[in-house]
Amino acid sequence: SLVFYLWSNRRSDNDPPLFDVFNDLPNDQDDINFIESNPLKPKLNQLTYCAIESASMANPAKHIRLLVTRDNPLIQRSNFPPFLQNLRSFSVHHIDLEGMINSYFPEFTPEVQARFHKRVVSLSEISRAVLLFYKGGIYLDQDVVSVGPFANVQPNFLPMSPIHRVATACMKFEQFSPILKLILDLA
Repeated sequence: SLVFYLWSNRRSDNDPPLFDVFNDLPNDQDDINFIESNPLKPKLNQLTYCAIESASMANPAKHIRLLVTRDNPLIQRSNFPPFLQNLRSFSVHHIDLEGMINSYFPEFTPEVQARFHKRVVSLSEISRAVLLFYKGGIYLDQDVVSVGPFANVQPNFLPMSPIHRVATACMKFEQFSPILKLILDLA
């Protein structure tokens, strides 16, 4: 995948740490994270609202974070439906995903991008891997509806898809997980 390609082709181990873009985020490994990396998306859809609300209702003790690319000022908490605006355990953070790509992955040229899916998918893949490695926590795709709590989900969790591939729609990793580091380093 693109995350593993970029991680394995870093300039050197002396590069600045990737977590700079996440420095302003609380460091709670129990947080549930969603990422919206499309700078052109004018608003979130109903399924995303449902995913956020269900994660909050199924996990009332956990904080829910929506990370939005800084280049998208249209996605603001004040524009969300009232039921999401009133969630005390929900926050929106604008982060510089494009800056992270351009600063730390200069080899991510248009030619490399063309070999992978759309750029927005790539931003999301990179962001979730880096976020979970440096901050720990749970990542959910915006179409994942939580039907129960994550209390019994073990750390360093990646589900398998029905076709025997690793699925990245729902992941849980400890901060600086040796398993995630191994995966990133070996790729």
